[in-house]
Amino acid sequence: MDQTNRIIRYMNRVGVDYTLLEHQRSESLLNTAMICGIDPAAIAQAVFLDNSRGPIMAVIPLNHVIRLDWIESFTRLKTRDHQLDESAAIFNDCEPGTIPPIAIPYGLQAIIDKSLLQQPDIYFRPGRYDQLIKMDSKSFFSLHRYSIQGNIAEQIPDYSFQPSKDLTKSHSGSVSTLYQETGDKLESSVGQLKDLPALPETAIKLFPLHGNPDADFLSLAEIIELDSSLSAQLLSYANSSYFPSRTEITSIKDAISKSLGFNSALNLAIAISISRSFNIPKDGPIGLLANWTHSIFSATLCQELVKLVPQPHELNGSTAYLAGLLHDIGFLLMGHLRRAEFNQLNAAIKAAPEVPIHVMEQKIMGCSHSTLGSILLKNWGLPEPLVVSAREHHNPHYSGPYHQYAALTRLCDQLLKTYEISDASSDTPIEPLLEALGIDPEKAIAAADALMQKTELFEEVSIMVAAG
Repeated sequence: MDQTNRIIRYMNRVGVDYTLLEHQRSESLLNTAMICGIDPAAIAQAVFLDNSRGPIMAVIPLNHVIRLDWIESFTRLKTRDHQLDESAAIFNDCEPGTIPPIAIPYGLQAIIDKSLLQQPDIYFRPGRYDQLIKMDSKSFFSLHRYSIQGNIAEQIPDYSFQPSKDLTKSHSGSVSTLYQETGDKLESSVGQLKDLPALPETAIKLFPLHGNPDADFLSLAEIIELDSSLSAQLLSYANSSYFPSRTEITSIKDAISKSLGFNSALNLAIAISISRSFNIPKDGPIGLLANWTHSIFSATLCQELVKLVPQPHELNGSTAYLAGLLHDIGFLLMGHLRRAEFNQLNAAIKAAPEVPIHVMEQKIMGCSHSTLGSILLKNWGLPEPLVVSAREHHNPHYSGPYHQYAALTRLCDQLLKTYEISDASSDTPIEPLLEALGIDPEKAIAAADALMQKTELFEEVSIMVAAG
């Protein structure tokens, strides 16, 4: 069935005038706007939400971000982002991420941002990546005759994302006041230990084994065997084609001693157990899968680079691995606590990958993943080098305690940027980091290149970790 059928049939039935525009297929709505030469303020997008009365569609311009606090104040109803799998069931005639901003054909109520009234023409996706509907504002609002109108979203300055003076200022470390209320609430919630996911019991038992010379595969196996789901995942991985064995591995002890090895089994078990703590979308540039892919690459590279740092130094290979694994955990916490804003951030990063992520997160979330991640790791009682790495890995001027761990994670981010597995800024020079750590540039690049030879293996591990 034609994916535009439902929305097209509805518009034909009510007799509204519209034009169907076909264009180059693009999953990014901002790219579509650029391809077609359309002002993002004239493109309507739908955000699927839930309140105490059931699902509701919020309709906002492309260059705006939803404000749940404004919606709650306006409707006096507690509102949250709707689960992605549930929205997919309702909009089963649409390609993922192309929800048409017309509620009636789907039996929904809607609330629409008033700023769309200022546009002479409105454009929107009818459920496909290669089509747009164009109609005049009067016709569009006639399709929303039963919708509530209000100020429910705030404009993102310079949504063309050409770095302006203001964006450059934010990039250098000043705190944007836009969405500061949202950011303050989020940081306050984390700082006051509200709604924080607990460190899983299995992870609590596993962390002390890291870097412990007395730990052996038997003590590791005893912990893993208490978690049946984790045991099943590790056994499946140990029997995969990456670890050829003449006989089937049927016990955790054999999986560790004959296949995975102590360190790999421990690292994988920690990552899987932590991943279960977060309920966020898997897809997108900061979704669960991309986050763990970057983290696992970063962790392994951190551990390898420690071997290249001249003695004496304060770095420990096991701690460096965990620093790389957990330095971006703030993104997971963002999605866990503020799903709607996180989805907006995820979409904005996908639409404009040339803009540094920490610029957009300040604009949309009002706070940084670095701050949130460090607060969470400190609350979990993890070692201070891990807290520092999470907090300072985007700060080139940090020289306090454990600064070498922060520099190491920042260096890994920069090296992995070459392979598009990093949120690092592309204009940050790598030479000062190499010099500060005393690492030979050629050896650092060789270590990263060697890691890329195992891309298929690490991506398989990332999928397993993201699956929890």
